[in-house]
This record gives sequence, C-alpha cells and structure tokens, in this order.
Amino acid sequence: MPEIEPLTAASPTGGIPVNFREVIYFIESPSPADLLRGRNEGDALARVLSLGDLNVVYYLCVGLDSIDVAIGDIADKILNQEDYETAFPFIHISAHGSEDGLELTDGDVLLWDQLTNRLNLINDTVGYVGLPPTLNQKIPKISLSLSSCSAYKNYIEQTPNNSSYQCIVGPTDDVSWCQSLIAFSTFYYRGLIKGGSYEPAVTAMNMAAGFDKEPDFIFRIHNPHPFENQEP
Repeated sequence: MPEIEPLTAASPTGGIPVNFREVIYFIESPSPADLLRGRNEGDALARVLSLGDLNVVYYLCVGLDSIDVAIGDIADKILNQEDYETAFPFIHISAHGSEDGLELTDGDVLLWDQLTNRLNLINDTVGYVGLPPTLNQKIPKISLSLSSCSAYKNYIEQTPNNSSYQCIVGPTDDVSWCQSLIAFSTFYYRGLIKGGSYEPAVTAMNMAAGFDKEPDFIFRIHNPHPFENQEP
C-alpha cells in the first residue's frame, strides 16, 4: 500500500498568533458517488481549520486496510509529539453511517466494535491521561468526533460500556454535509481556537447549523469518564 502523505496546516502568516498543541486527525471515507463528485466534507473542514492555524492531518481512506494504516500513523504521530504526554488530540471521522457502523468507500463497514478496538490500539500506544493516584481511572487522551448521520446515537447505543475516548461529539440524527461542515467548524473554533469548555461550543455548533433551541439540538457531547475519587 502506498505511503500516506497527510495534509498538514501551513505556518501562521499573520493575524492573531495562535499556538496549539492539540492536533485534529481527520479520517474520511466518502461514498463512491461523493468521491467522484469531489464532495469531501472532511477535507473541506480540514482546510478551513488549517486557515485558522489549527494543526490538522488528513487521511482519505477507502477501506479497512487504509483505515488501519491511518490509525497506526496517528498513533506514531501522537507519540512523536514533543509534548505528547499532555496533548489531547481529536480524531474526526467523516463517512456515511448506519446502525452497524461507518460505511466505507469500497462498500465495507467499519463496525462500532471494530472502531473501539482501533481507538484502543491508539490508547495502548500513546498511554492515558496522567491522574493523581486517588483518581483510579484510565482516561484516554484522544477525543472523538463523528461526522456521520446518527453516529453519536448509534455508537453509544451499540457500545454502552465504551470508554475508548475522552469525549465524543456527533449527531443523533440525519444531517446534511453542509450542516455538519458548518457545525464542526463552529465547534472547533469555539472549543479550540477561542478555548474554554466544550459544552458551550456544542451549543454554538447546533445554533450555527440551524438548530436554535436545546430540545431540538442534534449535535451532542458525551463524556464517559466522570471522576471517581478513591480516597482511602
């Protein structure tokens, strides 16, 4: 298989100086029709965010083999970051989705359990968040964004005890590529560029995509790691 050459953000050229440790790793597997038409939401989002001086790496994957190459490359890149022990990267996956998993370009499906296994391969390679001994937990460094119809709901429902990510962001229902592009651009701008809690960023991404009131919000965030203080 040919070596992957990821897209990386250009150096800042002016404007507000930004210095980010966090990297967003994009994995995209469009349908054959989307690929033929050049309709690649993940690639478009990666390019938008690189203009904001976020560090992005993009992988176009057509099947499970290339997914595995990308996962291995992401693990290596995180491990080789100068400050990897305190970095908290995002993995953003763009693909069509179903109840069973993520539909890949070649017609195969990345099942939800298979996605969890691949995330845990990264976790086992790069280690977990360093916590005080009284917090008896293994919290992954990676957070997960799913840009895929109903992926947030389906992934959580199909893997209820999943703890392979620090947090997950994604839609609970069908969304258009346009809505997803606008929503995640807003989320990363509010959550990473401006900084602060991710919850207000999720509110902003819903409103930017046209979901104006909380009961109507489609994009959600979930943290499966509430702190459990194990004081003796």
